[in-house]
Amino acid sequence: MIADGGSPVKVSTAILARLGRTGKVGRVVAPKLDLVREVGMRSALSGRRNSERQALRGPQARRSIYRRIWTEAASRVGADCEPLVDDYVLIRRGAAQTVVWYHTVMFDYGVTLQLALDKVACHHLLSEVGIPMSRYVEVDAFDHPSGIDLVADRAGGAVVVKPARSTSGGEGVTCGVRTREEFERARFWAWRWDSRLLIEEQGQGHEYRFLVLDGEVIDILRRDPPRVVGDGRSTVGELMERENLRRADPDSGAGLAMLSVDLDCLFTLRRDGLSLSSVPAQGRVVTVKSAVNQSGAADVRSVRPDQVGAALRSDAVRAVGAMGLRFGGVDLITPDPARSLVDAGGVVIEINGTPGLHYHYLVANSHEAVAVAVPILEALLRSGRNEAFRNFR
Repeated sequence: MIADGGSPVKVSTAILARLGRTGKVGRVVAPKLDLVREVGMRSALSGRRNSERQALRGPQARRSIYRRIWTEAASRVGADCEPLVDDYVLIRRGAAQTVVWYHTVMFDYGVTLQLALDKVACHHLLSEVGIPMSRYVEVDAFDHPSGIDLVADRAGGAVVVKPARSTSGGEGVTCGVRTREEFERARFWAWRWDSRLLIEEQGQGHEYRFLVLDGEVIDILRRDPPRVVGDGRSTVGELMERENLRRADPDSGAGLAMLSVDLDCLFTLRRDGLSLSSVPAQGRVVTVKSAVNQSGAADVRSVRPDQVGAALRSDAVRAVGAMGLRFGGVDLITPDPARSLVDAGGVVIEINGTPGLHYHYLVANSHEAVAVAVPILEALLRSGRNEAFRNFR
């Protein structure tokens, strides 16, 4: 062990951190070697092969679900829906028409969407309008001591380490970081994606996604971390692989995001005294990640507007407006959805300018799911911006 700032760091961790600073190849290799160190070569290679197989099946499930979403929405608003090229879909009603590509739609300008991807910019702009976000520091991934002060200052609490810009789906995000050893590992898992990192205080409470369009909340989701259920025979790793196979089936309705084995997964399991090779008892529910980006339908529920306070809905609308977006998803954490973020001690954690629509259809309480593509398509076909797209066919 190496004593660094009063906190021990394993020699192997320090070596991997140095490897990550050697260049692009080092940044890619360091987390892979860290995974091998944690789970062994056989498990790491098996997980990689399974991920590659699932990656081939996942796009078909995604394509099938979005085709169904847009076809049904077009039918409900009296529009025609037809393939344009590849996975682009042309939807028209009379003289108005629009093009959609999975969850990407023609609402906001490219620079506005890019701004929403910049987590540092989000912190700045939301703070200006009084929307609380977690206390954070932005650091250079290769500046050895940076960020550890916030970890130490949490006094037993946890921080989240994430790339500062241009990632999605939870790539490079590690929750529950409490020690210098964990921080060093989270740092080189994150810097594969960006040389600038955010170290944030971890929020307390449940995570919610508010979908906002033109100043109105059109749906609310509660998103819990992804879980698997033990059968008394299979390892956690095998249960995760099985869940991924279910999600790759376009008819299962189990979700689209594949469960990946990353540092957030390893730390989450360890906190419950488990590993990928553990065999949970039959019926035991095992949380396999702390970040919710890879949650499946069983982990997500549609929330009725009357279950959330007006003040919190207003916070979500103001957050989207502060980023200059017509359409956006607001991810926030709060211990009490009946109160405003300020009153409850909640925080916004992310604004998404191209929010996934499938999350709102693939929910545990499917009988209460909101067909969000319907109001979205109505707004698209009414939009004057579609004048520029009247020449398609």
